[in-house]
Amino acid sequence: MPEPHIVEKLRWLFHGELTRPLDIFDLLLHAVPWLLLAAKLGRETWNDYGPGRPGSQ
Repeated sequence: MPEPHIVEKLRWLFHGELTRPLDIFDLLLHAVPWLLLAAKLGRETWNDYGPGRPGSQ
């Protein structure tokens, strides 16, 4: 069964096999959308449930 490209690159990273600069650049390119999604979800969660929200205190 095929696996997503990002999973393959992460597996290489965790096993210490991600050594070529092109592979590292490829991992960064594939990771950017996931990092942006995590940042957006974190910001939205903080705005909804963090300190300073309406109704707190």
